[in-house]
Amino acid sequence: LHHDLGALGSAVSADATTRQLRIMKSMGVNAVRTSHNPPSPQFLRACEELGIMLQVEAFDMWHMSKTTYDYGRFFDAESSTDIREMVRAARNSPSVVMWSIGNEVYDVGSASGVPIARRLIDDVRSVDTTRPVVMGSHLYRSVPAAGSPQDQILRMLDGLGVNYNTASSVDQLHARYPTKFFFEGESSSSTSTRGYYQDPEQLNTGENYTPGKRNTSSYDNNLER
Repeated sequence: LHHDLGALGSAVSADATTRQLRIMKSMGVNAVRTSHNPPSPQFLRACEELGIMLQVEAFDMWHMSKTTYDYGRFFDAESSTDIREMVRAARNSPSVVMWSIGNEVYDVGSASGVPIARRLIDDVRSVDTTRPVVMGSHLYRSVPAAGSPQDQILRMLDGLGVNYNTASSVDQLHARYPTKFFFEGESSSSTSTRGYYQDPEQLNTGENYTPGKRNTSSYDNNLER
């Protein structure tokens, strides 16, 4: 769940946040990933009141930027302070069940990403050792080669949110890493729209497969980049 509130923007509104989470809970949601920013105190409070579990996530990029003016410009200087502050601010909330050090970061595929992951994990555990540390990635759709950056990073984590993986690929990952837990961190966000749901009998037959039209209605689709 992104931190902005539609046309209200990024300013925090307790009422709008609670309304948003109530709608999601009515759909059956019982857990949320804060993509990809620290949650506000109002958001934490609403999740506590509604009984929604939280994966609190820090970054959408590390050193390797995704856009010209993103957080990658500040990552080297600020990331340790920022992730420790994120954990410190939310660690007393009973809704928080895990911490995420990043989502779909390109550095995971590079040798330079290994020491970054180690540092961020250490930063989190310097503040809280009671919850698992994970990350979300789209770079684990097959089992990584032994000793590769992806392999080294996954071995440091407690678990992994796999993005847009097939069920068979997750089974293969679990066979290689039996002590890690895996969960679907992100799926079909580009094929959803308000008020439109796939019927249960419409079976997903493979990675990124969606029967019918690809629908989307985010207000910032054409403005995001």
